[in-house]
Amino acid sequence: MNILSVHDVRKSFGNLHAIDGVSLNVAAGKISILIGPNGSGKTTLINVIGGFYKPYSGIVVFRDKDITGFPPFKLYKLGLGRTFQIPALFWHLTVLENLLVAEKNNPGESFLRSILGTWKNRETESMEKASRILELLGLSKIWDQSVYNLSGGQMKLVEIGRALMSDATLLLLDEPVSGVNPTLAHEIFSRILSLRDRFGLTFFIVEHRLDIALRYVDEIFVMAYGKLIASGVPDEVMNNKKVIEAYLGGEYLGG
Repeated sequence: MNILSVHDVRKSFGNLHAIDGVSLNVAAGKISILIGPNGSGKTTLINVIGGFYKPYSGIVVFRDKDITGFPPFKLYKLGLGRTFQIPALFWHLTVLENLLVAEKNNPGESFLRSILGTWKNRETESMEKASRILELLGLSKIWDQSVYNLSGGQMKLVEIGRALMSDATLLLLDEPVSGVNPTLAHEIFSRILSLRDRFGLTFFIVEHRLDIALRYVDEIFVMAYGKLIASGVPDEVMNNKKVIEAYLGGEYLGG
């Protein structure tokens, strides 16, 4: 079963065809990565799926719903979470506070709820939920630290935690181990794998550190020059002639 489908999506910036007719299907409950040389269109595609760019043409479908052109806040409500290559956090809040403000049903958002006396119950539920997520991500010992003081890898785990607080079923991760030392990079992917196995979550990840990522993923999609040139299981894709040419700098001629 596919949780996400992209059909013939195109996105241009002037004369630059950043995405040139890309179609792909992301299976539910899997860890899939999107790879390709610099400038191949990977992040542009993620930004189209995540609602930051509107495609020139084509359709994006999430959980059988056409979400083409939906803004990020609508996708958030539908269960599509997003993290960034450079973490976008509330820098002077603590780790715990960053998670709490990301919850879909934030306890402070409803004046009516406070009148009815349910605010405290909701606040307790939110704290318990955040505590569970911090434990799953290995962040429970630093819950009270400002995220400004965390390492790059810890910041990326906090971003994943915020997506989990929103009850996301599909998480789009943009280079979650970029700039992270190998030990922590493996820990991040191990935790992603555990979350997939424990909760049936789906991850669609832009990543270039194949030495780290390959052992954890179910499927690979490869882009070059704005096109999808290969997809499949890791061994199959990494032995694909077009993929080898793209990564070695050989010209991709299509066909």
